[in-house]
Amino acid sequence: MDSGIKIAKATKDCADDIARFNINMAWETENRELPKEKITAGARRLFDLPKYGSYFVALNQGKPIGGLMNTYEYNAPLNKLIYWIQSVYVEPDFRKKG
Repeated sequence: MDSGIKIAKATKDCADDIARFNINMAWETENRELPKEKITAGARRLFDLPKYGSYFVALNQGKPIGGLMNTYEYNAPLNKLIYWIQSVYVEPDFRKKG
């Protein structure tokens, strides 16, 4: 069955949604209010620095409903690059639906 939800690599056009997801996540998990301008600037900046990571978004009928950020870290003892998945957020109406 097709849920209608698609996953896509985010583009810079998604930066405002990604910032909103980050702001909502901080509020929901830490009861912490983040400054919109700073968070939006940070979300936009990663698109200019792809060697540090990227964003993916979940889309429902073309509208972003969630996202995540991946980053990289070099692990010297393992002598390899580690791929981290972080900043995962899904809009409340779309949670626990697979």
